[in-house]
Amino acid sequence: MNWSTRVLENSPPVRRTREGAVEQARQIVTGAQQLVAERGTAVSAQELARAGNVALQTFYRYFASKDELFLAVFEETIEAGCLAMREAADTLDDPMDRLQFYITEALRPVDADGLAIQQFVTSEHYRLQQLFPAEMSMALRPFVDLIVPELHAAAAAGALAPGDIEREALFVTRLVLGAFHHQAFAPDDGHREQDRQALWAFCLRGLGAGGTGQASDADH
Repeated sequence: MNWSTRVLENSPPVRRTREGAVEQARQIVTGAQQLVAERGTAVSAQELARAGNVALQTFYRYFASKDELFLAVFEETIEAGCLAMREAADTLDDPMDRLQFYITEALRPVDADGLAIQQFVTSEHYRLQQLFPAEMSMALRPFVDLIVPELHAAAAAGALAPGDIEREALFVTRLVLGAFHHQAFAPDDGHREQDRQALWAFCLRGLGAGGTGQASDADH
């Protein structure tokens, strides 16, 4: 159940106009994304309502608290990022190339707006995890869903020898997310491209790449 589904489940008065309700809630989420990119999370519910062009009463009809809205922003950010990566990888025919793209693209340098969102995801992740553990687990599912089919395809081609693919895709997701969190606030030491390739090489070894040739090539 993602944030838009929860909006409909938790707001009985708007069930008769489901499409309009989701659209108005999305407007609030979009406004919140823009606001936290500019100012971080030190904003009031009134300011979030204003950014979404709704009255405060309307805000609370969809989201019981700022935290519920921040959860929706987190979910929307991850889902949109994964969709963009999937579309960008459509031109890659080899599952190993797509897998490498997904694992390393999350660590590509970003502009100021992208960095602000990256810092939001990082600073809010474990706080929201404590409040909404089940929802946060599902929020990361889009990235897992990028990895799983590529692991199956690479295994079928003999390029990788993973164990439990679902579980290993989850471990890869956590590893990439940890590197993403570190990069959000770490100063750029000039080695980020090397770090991206080293992460890929590490994942190759963990996923059972045949021999050492592929991992060695990824280090260069």
